[in-house]
Amino acid sequence: MTWTRLRDVRLIPLVFGPLIAVLAVIEVRLDDFFGATATATATWVPGAVMGAGLMLAARYPLTGTLIVALCLPAGMVVFGAPGVSGASMAGMIGAVMWTGWREPPPPPPLGPGPCARVVAGPRPAAGAAGGRP
Repeated sequence: MTWTRLRDVRLIPLVFGPLIAVLAVIEVRLDDFFGATATATATWVPGAVMGAGLMLAARYPLTGTLIVALCLPAGMVVFGAPGVSGASMAGMIGAVMWTGWREPPPPPPLGPGPCARVVAGPRPAAGAAGGRP
């Protein structure tokens, strides 16, 4: 089955979100790196909120990704976790990929012409910068 054959592609974050939340809880409970902190029982909260943000991204990709991005450092800042969990990193990567796939790129504010000229840069004059005359 390919992604285009799914009945609704929003099923992807609706499954991925709870999976990340469960993986975050399991990782914090089983990993000695997180178990050594006094707040290990509360460190899974950002992972659970991240799972909810991923589920929200199914309908509102940018809003869901913003929630996921705010949850990434929340475990360290709010709860004093020693680092970011692997489930949180996987959730962040998945949310950014989902948003990049679902949201169309914004149009250039000045149209394609001026933006292409800025990217291409000015043409060097003949004989400039050591070129042949």
